[in-house]
Amino acid sequence: MAFSRLLAMFDDWRRAPEQQTNPCKRRMNLLAHSMGNRTLISTFTHWHQHAGLDTMPQWFRHIFMIAADVDNQALEPHQSGRAVLDAAKQVHIYYAADDIAMAASKVVNVRHRTVTRRLGMTGPENLDALPANKVTVTDCDAFNDHFDPSWAIPTFSPTTTTTQAH
Repeated sequence: MAFSRLLAMFDDWRRAPEQQTNPCKRRMNLLAHSMGNRTLISTFTHWHQHAGLDTMPQWFRHIFMIAADVDNQALEPHQSGRAVLDAAKQVHIYYAADDIAMAASKVVNVRHRTVTRRLGMTGPENLDALPANKVTVTDCDAFNDHFDPSWAIPTFSPTTTTTQAH
């Protein structure tokens, strides 16, 4: 909730009389990676509910959701992440089906009785439910291993063993 308190302080500053006469016109962008997207969604939801507003203010020019470890329906109408779409002029989602961490997250979330596809692994469940003029989606699967082939999934032969002499 610390991030939510930070947003409240920012909003107080933004609404201060001196800001009204000489407002700050700098553009802000936000990048959230993996579980940081959970923090982003819960913060915006919490702040939005406690501020008593119908929608989240559009404070950010761009929000980048990279390998988002959240439900792939999170940004759809009536879902917890919808405030993210309100908070930015443009939301960019980057995902990759071969992201090993996303597969591990899906398994770990079974413990919490949550079995959902992850936004960072599949992209949005229903792209038509998101505003086309506001959301861009990039599938990184085709090129993400080209830049660092050492991250490719290793293959092991069961007959190969390695021993090291001491």
